[in-house]
Amino acid sequence: MSSQHLSDEAVAAFADGVLRGHVRERAARHTKSCAECAHAVRVQREAVWALRGAPAPALPTSLADRLRSLPLTTPIAPSPTVVDDDGTTMLSTVGPLGGPVLGAPMAALVPPSRPKRPHRGR
Repeated sequence: MSSQHLSDEAVAAFADGVLRGHVRERAARHTKSCAECAHAVRVQREAVWALRGAPAPALPTSLADRLRSLPLTTPIAPSPTVVDDDGTTMLSTVGPLGGPVLGAPMAALVPPSRPKRPHRGR
């Protein structure tokens, strides 16, 4: 296998299960033969599990008050996205598309964006 290691973005994407197809297969093969990258993937997965199990942080009252004061008509620019070959929406703000990470385009290494529902205060 190549002496080139997975980038931090590729490690995170592989650990989170967002890599697909050939790129995922290459990352899996690499981590089987590279102890350093396999360790990085394990650490990333442990961090995700720890964050999922942690209580949600409290929203400071001052921030909540400032957010409530924003007019509903305040324009919010959408995040730039691209649609991957499999139809998955990908954020394209991480770097230039087509950047190599073991031959993968950057768009394939960025987690899909998910629209968030607006929080309605009670």
